[in-house]
Amino acid sequence: MKSTEFAVSLISPWQIFQIIRFSSVIGTNILFTKGLLETSAIGIYESILLIAAISSSFWVSGIMQGLLSTFPKNEKSPALFNSFILLSIFGMFVALVLYSMQEHFITWFNISNATLFDKLFIWYLLFTTFNNPTYVNEYFWMMTNRNKPLLLYGSFVYFLQFAVLTLPLATGFTLLQSFQFLAILALCKWTISWIIIYRHSQVIIDPNFIHILISKSIPLATATLISGYAQYIDAWIVKNHFDEATFAAFMYGAREFPLSLIMANALSETLANRIRISGIQENLSFIGMETKKLGRIIFPLTCLLIIVMPVLFPLIYNEDFALSASIFNIYLLLIIPRLLFPQSILLGTGNNRIILWSAIIELGINVISSLLLLNLMGIEGIAWGTIIAYLADKIFLWFYVCKKFQLPAKSVTHLKLWITGSLSVIGFYIVYHQVLSTFL
Repeated sequence: MKSTEFAVSLISPWQIFQIIRFSSVIGTNILFTKGLLETSAIGIYESILLIAAISSSFWVSGIMQGLLSTFPKNEKSPALFNSFILLSIFGMFVALVLYSMQEHFITWFNISNATLFDKLFIWYLLFTTFNNPTYVNEYFWMMTNRNKPLLLYGSFVYFLQFAVLTLPLATGFTLLQSFQFLAILALCKWTISWIIIYRHSQVIIDPNFIHILISKSIPLATATLISGYAQYIDAWIVKNHFDEATFAAFMYGAREFPLSLIMANALSETLANRIRISGIQENLSFIGMETKKLGRIIFPLTCLLIIVMPVLFPLIYNEDFALSASIFNIYLLLIIPRLLFPQSILLGTGNNRIILWSAIIELGINVISSLLLLNLMGIEGIAWGTIIAYLADKIFLWFYVCKKFQLPAKSVTHLKLWITGSLSVIGFYIVYHQVLSTFL
């Protein structure tokens, strides 16, 4: 009974933490569009965020998931300190590279106000330099089941991030002051990292651990980078076959439902952490229990969204974005492979390299199927190519895990709920698009 209670308490806070992070970002974006910023300034802000995401998100994700695979059961080890140092070195190197390319970004992103971009970009580089290493804070609390400090930290930090970006603008200051406060916030988080490291890690350089961490992180970082490129390739295909209005409509719809993505990713990392600590066999029932709990929420919600999103999209935007709803409804079907978790078993056991090979296969399938289906189905075929590729990736890893570890098929999900939930989502999609859409 105690182990079950421990399991439930372990997973929920990490998912809540990710929702808090996402809510801060969405809240900021909403207030920006409600009059705090002019559209041109929002464009510069989003361009800076995009540059930072393209240049940093894949290797930060790779290192943190690599740490998830290698973090020792003995907490008082050099792992945390060495991960922090590695993130810091990469962060400073990337910041220097981005700084040297600053003038090129103005041209590439067609920035209209180069002076404002230059001022903001310097402060955002300071923010990312200090902020990237602080991911060790939340991952440490998650990996060691310190749920209370995890949620307190998340609530406090992301409320402050929301506040420092919006309150200065609401009180007469400029976006430059918001970015300066943001850099100060990152410095405070960086200080917290040192406190955690001092208390819970050996402050020594361990070349052996760094070598292991890098070897585990490279396949994961590369796989994340390849998956990101798949989205850019889809965008390129649309850009080269359709006009600007169609391209805009596709890009607005070509995204997953954020809550499903956040909840599934958080569960995946938590499962990997538990497998790292106590092994696969000890967690098979837990995997089934937690995927069942998540599926009972996400599958019905997805069915509802399939019905309401075609009505909401034209209301939220305008009638020109009706196509976006059609694309978004196809992307909602990504919940089917999302509720399979073979990657958690691979991460938890340190078998990361196969994830990279699977990502390469996924990219190839995505390109080929998107181009083939484009000719058969039009622009929706590109979205279906993404569904096919992602499902193929998960099924490949599913078979690999079952064969390598001699596991039953139900080891990566609650199989009965996954089958019934998947069929329900597909059924709702078919019924809506073949029957109900003609009457609405």
